[in-house]
Amino acid sequence: MGRLVQQLAVLEGSHMPLVQRSYEYDLVGNLIQTQDKRFGTTNYRYDKLGQIQLAGQELFRFDPAHNIIERESERIQNNQVTAYQGITYRYDEFGNLSQRTLPNGEVQSYRYNAKDKLVEVTIQKPNQAIETWQYQYDVLGRRISKRLENQENLQEFIWDGSHLVQEIDHKTNRTYCYIYSHPNSYEPLAQLVFAKNSKNPTACYYYHNDQIGVPRELTDENGKLCWYGDYTGWGKLKNEYALVENIHQPFRLQNQYADDETGLHYNFFRYYEPNIGRFTQLDPIGLAGGENLYRFAPNVNEWVDPLGLFEYVDEYGDSYYYNASFAGLKILNSEKKEFAYHGNWCGPGWTGGKHESYSKGNDNNGYYKNPVGLLDSACKAHDICYAQCRKEHPCGGVNKKSCMDKCDDGLVASANEIKSDTRGTPLTRSALSGIISLNLGGDSNPEASCRR
Repeated sequence: MGRLVQQLAVLEGSHMPLVQRSYEYDLVGNLIQTQDKRFGTTNYRYDKLGQIQLAGQELFRFDPAHNIIERESERIQNNQVTAYQGITYRYDEFGNLSQRTLPNGEVQSYRYNAKDKLVEVTIQKPNQAIETWQYQYDVLGRRISKRLENQENLQEFIWDGSHLVQEIDHKTNRTYCYIYSHPNSYEPLAQLVFAKNSKNPTACYYYHNDQIGVPRELTDENGKLCWYGDYTGWGKLKNEYALVENIHQPFRLQNQYADDETGLHYNFFRYYEPNIGRFTQLDPIGLAGGENLYRFAPNVNEWVDPLGLFEYVDEYGDSYYYNASFAGLKILNSEKKEFAYHGNWCGPGWTGGKHESYSKGNDNNGYYKNPVGLLDSACKAHDICYAQCRKEHPCGGVNKKSCMDKCDDGLVASANEIKSDTRGTPLTRSALSGIISLNLGGDSNPEASCRR
């Protein structure tokens, strides 16, 4: 129910469709076939775990730990793929991808900062020419620029929460503004192009996305087809056709930005390697995101991970989105109103990666893990607020309850301010009320008083 089965876009006055695609699913909801006007029929097959086995002419195998392999006898250590289809990989002592050698002989070396953010890539081309690319991030971990060393081709990125809304290319003197289909969605709707010092856009393009939100076509304001492309089984752009000069289409899987210099996709908290369908860095939330810290998902036909973290579906079909979008609330089962542990700070009794109450002394000593993302930071502020209530009202009672209610309202207000990090049902005070008494510090008997 509710799955996209057909797409059709026809220019007014014409009988020839610009976009024509159909989708077929099996009984459990797996996409098993697409038919596309330009790229024909593509069939898909999955194993019992939902992992992709066939995508068109591509075949995939996995070991029991969900690592992609080429041979059944292959053994992967530490979940680190070291070779696949002519590409070799090396990792540093922190688990980050440190070097990648492509089949044509190109060698890419990666350097990270103390927070495991990719800050520099040195690329040795097959002709021995060397390029060095540098990347910068803001205090929230969002990438705000990239540039080729000693060159003037700086690219700047402007964010609204976790949505990329503007890209400024100083080499071409163009600014690209991105509009999304919904404030809570990472599916692109339109792109506006501005020349330097221009108040009016020089071009407007509209995205036509597939069932999972991946751009397949771009049309202009007159309905003219300007760009189209198709993808491999793990979201790498396989073929693209630009029908307009200098058109720019960097989006891949939801909230992924393709870097031409490396072929990697920037995926907010991490980078994604589309040749093997895995991340290049360990999951920043650790084992809370799953047993394989490099894994993206079983397949990209029905799974999205817009923040580069892990999504888990339990035996009841309820989703725990381990990213900054849910603040730990299991939205898809609103009747239960249960909390899932999220990041390092959101969840019942979950404090800086520890199952205990907040202590200012421990925090000052670096005992706790840092927040992961915007809402995880809000959850830390919520824990600090609760600790202050306990200090000011050691006997409990109505005053302590009132104090903690204000903390809860503050968390909700923060969540609602970070609209672009929230997917699904908005967080509200009433939605949280059912879980306040679980283990968030509220007194089961607000009228109780302590004895001295």
